[in-house]
Amino acid sequence: MTDVKAEIISILRQSLAEFTKEEINFLVEEPENENFGDYFSNAALAFWANKESRIKNQKWKSPLELAQKIVNSIIHDSKFMIHFDRVEAVKPGFINFYLSQEYLIAQLSLVSGKTLLRYVHETERSFAGRRIMVEFTDPNPFKEFHIGHLYSNTVGESVSR
Repeated sequence: MTDVKAEIISILRQSLAEFTKEEINFLVEEPENENFGDYFSNAALAFWANKESRIKNQKWKSPLELAQKIVNSIIHDSKFMIHFDRVEAVKPGFINFYLSQEYLIAQLSLVSGKTLLRYVHETERSFAGRRIMVEFTDPNPFKEFHIGHLYSNTVGESVSR
């Protein structure tokens, strides 16, 4: 499984290296609002906030313009873009990353497949050669039998078979 956040940091560092040799400290995080992508970064804003970098590179009028330049360099990296549907620059200079559905499905199947296999093997070992009793319907004899008992009966039947 790939670490997408680490890949984003790496590609942003490469893009920023085109503009400055200085180390720019920026964030890559998951946004609270899903409309802002699966990850976002303030790399362009951090570069813009660094006075020395901004003075040396007066090519851009705003952090948004710089963010767009970074996005343009990122989207041409086909190896990186395999994981993403799109990467976009938004005001005031954030960069939003949207993971592709194919990547998410691949990661989900990878994780669920490993987890399911591990669970099946552990379960087989722990109950091998043992007799198990599953008690699933136990209505109160002094109360009326109702639809609520059907759920536990159905679940119990499926577990015991």
